[in-house]
Amino acid sequence: MSVVSINRSTRIDFTALDNTWTINPDISVFVQADVAVASTIANSRFTNNGVVFAAVNFNNGNGALSFSGNNAVIQNATAASITGFDGGLTVGGIGASIDNDGSITGAREFGVLFGSGSRDVNLDNSGKIYGGSFGVWVINSSDGGTTNNSGEIRSGSVGIGATLNTGVTTVINNAKDGVIQGVAKAIEVNFGRFVLDNKGTINGLVQGALASGADDVTNSGTINGLTRLGNGDDTFAFAGGKQGTVFGEADSDTFVFEGKIAPKKKGVATIGDFTPADDTIGLSKGLFKKIGKSGTLKDKFFGLGKKASDTSEHILYDDNSGLLRYDKDGKGGAKAKVFGLLDGGPDGVTADDFTIVA
Repeated sequence: MSVVSINRSTRIDFTALDNTWTINPDISVFVQADVAVASTIANSRFTNNGVVFAAVNFNNGNGALSFSGNNAVIQNATAASITGFDGGLTVGGIGASIDNDGSITGAREFGVLFGSGSRDVNLDNSGKIYGGSFGVWVINSSDGGTTNNSGEIRSGSVGIGATLNTGVTTVINNAKDGVIQGVAKAIEVNFGRFVLDNKGTINGLVQGALASGADDVTNSGTINGLTRLGNGDDTFAFAGGKQGTVFGEADSDTFVFEGKIAPKKKGVATIGDFTPADDTIGLSKGLFKKIGKSGTLKDKFFGLGKKASDTSEHILYDDNSGLLRYDKDGKGGAKAKVFGLLDGGPDGVTADDFTIVA
């Protein structure tokens, strides 16, 4: 293992298989016009407890740190920092693992880049990542990697951005304390598809721009912005969180209500472009009782208007307002609860537009 215990101004290069480099606390590696740390070797391990800075230009294709070998492990400790004038950290190869508890910054371009040659990249962030254009940037033709965030990922433009080939998936898990934010867009995926599980806070537009895959979003946290899912048979699960209007956009989309009905203070879960017969509303049988066990909702459990006309009508749709209500006892003493809104109150909604899910 090689340890950096004095300040240095020259680049660190990994030169052998299974090399390990560690930068001690309060030590800085400050490199002009080059990357600060670079490896093309497999199984390279790098731990930063200090300060790394590089003024490298992204035209060279690198961040302050550049790892292109397989199975690289990069750890950035609490209070440690990695900063690049253009980019922070670039990874390629198969199986890279990034664990950030400190800060990673790319002033002009990206905080972390999953490069075009990367596959099975895993980013665990509990610290802070910032990029002028992208906080996290995924450019890949075969694998979109996984981002697990319980810290902050921010950008002056796009928080997390991905450009993928058709059929390629990037996975984003935003934990309860996690924040993803972009001035232009919080998340943007071009082509391919994305899977998003949000329990935390997302500030900005979530967009499947030009995406052709079946995007899959579950929100039990907060999305302060619109969600636009683009092409493909997408799924958005309202799981008791708060969000702006959700647009499935092209193709046949499914909007699932699960977990719990969000309280009024969080606003009504709103679907911006529901198209009867093409799109579907999924009803969790754990949340909606007495509507059957599985499959398409039966006509007897569905009613039009604000109030149930008999004891069997539990799912109500008011085509004047677009509001969806759940009446647990039908025409009984309990008041029907609003659980969703179909913006514009589209005509032609029937029981066939609802399906019961686990």
